[in-house]
Amino acid sequence: MDDMGTKNFQSSSSIESKNGKLFWKLIPVIVVVFVIGYIRELIFVHINFQRTQVYYHETDLDYNYTFPGILLFLKKLDYTQLTQLKWILTVLFYLIYFGITNLLISAIFKNKTYNLITIASYLVFFLIAGIFYLVGVFTGKGLEGYTLSREFMGILQSPLLLMILIPTFILSDRQKNLQKDINR
Repeated sequence: MDDMGTKNFQSSSSIESKNGKLFWKLIPVIVVVFVIGYIRELIFVHINFQRTQVYYHETDLDYNYTFPGILLFLKKLDYTQLTQLKWILTVLFYLIYFGITNLLISAIFKNKTYNLITIASYLVFFLIAGIFYLVGVFTGKGLEGYTLSREFMGILQSPLLLMILIPTFILSDRQKNLQKDINR
């Protein structure tokens, strides 16, 4: 109870545990999430640069742009191969972020409903991205469809959805606990 006689809801979620052990266990996971995001961005920037070079036949131009040694193989790929690699990596990073997000939600909240909401969120965003892409293809507005699709897939290949779901679930837990206390 606080000084006004109302119950303190600070421990309404396991993420806010008194001893903070979960918080400290999550720090390495959070670092891994951001490292994966950095690696993803690095790879995609280089793929996109190389795709532009190949598409516009500018492979000999020097933009003071250097590839990290591990990505030099990209210079040997043609436009189609680069595009296929980009699609494969998009799905791979989507699955990685989905897996990490679902595992974190499970570890933090231990609530199957929240896991189902997480799964549904990823599927809905994926379907919306696919619909935008297909509508663009079938209406002759491929670039516009691709652009919108890419934005939705970008959300799914980042910690953004995780950063939305965690506070949402914390607030949901607090609301449920408040309602229980009111009904007592």
